[in-house]
Amino acid sequence: MEIGIDSFAMLLNDPATGRLQSAVDRMESVLAEVELADQVGLDVFGMGVPLVELYRRAWLAAGHPSEEQRVGVHALGFVGETDKAAREAFFPGWLQMFTDAGRERGWPPPTQAQFDFMCGPDGAFLVGSPQTVAAKIKHVNRTLGGVSRLTFQMSTAALETEAMRRSIELLGTDVTPIIRGHRLG
Repeated sequence: MEIGIDSFAMLLNDPATGRLQSAVDRMESVLAEVELADQVGLDVFGMGVPLVELYRRAWLAAGHPSEEQRVGVHALGFVGETDKAAREAFFPGWLQMFTDAGRERGWPPPTQAQFDFMCGPDGAFLVGSPQTVAAKIKHVNRTLGGVSRLTFQMSTAALETEAMRRSIELLGTDVTPIIRGHRLG
């Protein structure tokens, strides 16, 4: 299974000051994050169950060999030392991103309860300690019948540079070895 990170370069307002970070500052962070991801062995690159099943059927109906079929997952994710630390680091950026998107689209503001559910055992976010994130990845893999690629959307936490760097490090040094040691797909 390939594991990587997507959308490193999103610009967000600093939750503390409300100011948009500069493109130059963000690109400096991006280069450091990509370098770190490479150093810790991540593959940096860029569906729900019914769509995956439909895709699998369409693939076979088109005459393609099943052993060449690949399924990838792109999910909001963030790894912290503990579940609590990961949620606390990820929540402010997530709240800002989805509040802004909601305002543009006419949605109600997101809530802490929504975030907590999405981080929980039945939620779609891969946010938590290395053990929690690895367990959720294994669950996704089983549920979808085998996943060959998983991409983390981490940019909602991009303003917390140290937390972002530590999350990338934990993903590469703690989560990835657990997953690669577990036969997937």
